[in-house]
Amino acid sequence: KMTDLLKQIEPSTPWIFHGFNQHEEVAAELTGLGAYLSVGSDLLKENARIRKTILSIPPERLFLETDDWQQPVWKLYGEVSRLLGIPEKELKRQLYMNFMECFRIKNEE
Repeated sequence: KMTDLLKQIEPSTPWIFHGFNQHEEVAAELTGLGAYLSVGSDLLKENARIRKTILSIPPERLFLETDDWQQPVWKLYGEVSRLLGIPEKELKRQLYMNFMECFRIKNEE
């Protein structure tokens, strides 16, 4: 299991799970170990489990991706904002802060 590996090696660099589409329990376990979860276009599929799971992902451990999807990124941002019940501007700010933290970039604001 990936969680066992994370516990064993205790990586100094955060891990990002690409195309995450698992259950809430897996999300909780991975984020509890410091991992980030990147969610893609599966979220837009009506019956995808990630539509429920995304509600349990801590916002500070979330990324969004569109590399496997030939649609504008704003569609994904809009749907995530709607599902989480937060303004899109707030979601974008959180994702930016996640990027800065994950990649250890100092913010000069």
